[in-house]
Amino acid sequence: MYASLLLLHKLAVLTSISVFFIRGLGVIYNREWVTRKPVKIVPHVIDTLLILSAVGIVLMTPFAFSDPWILIKLVGVLIYVGLSVMVFKVAKSRVQQGMFWIVNLALLFLLVAVAVEKQAWPF
Repeated sequence: MYASLLLLHKLAVLTSISVFFIRGLGVIYNREWVTRKPVKIVPHVIDTLLILSAVGIVLMTPFAFSDPWILIKLVGVLIYVGLSVMVFKVAKSRVQQGMFWIVNLALLFLLVAVAVEKQAWPF
């Protein structure tokens, strides 16, 4: 069960980052397809699977929500959501969208490194 949940989580991470990357480019370059309903709904479905699988993994392992690296990931996910709102809803110019998009990609890189190393500061 754990191995399946971990695989689901890793696939959800990869898919979520890929969708964010592509959708961000679409918004920055003002592509019509980013306004379609499925393009707006699919990321929420993927991210829900991501979060539910993460909670399941924590509940099935000796990790605790108080572990520093897990707290970093939780706070990082909240910041990721906020920056995503900035990219897709708040930022009005391509420059603003691009800046928030790049910062969010850097944050995602950090969160993946934290998860792989299981350290609050993996560098």
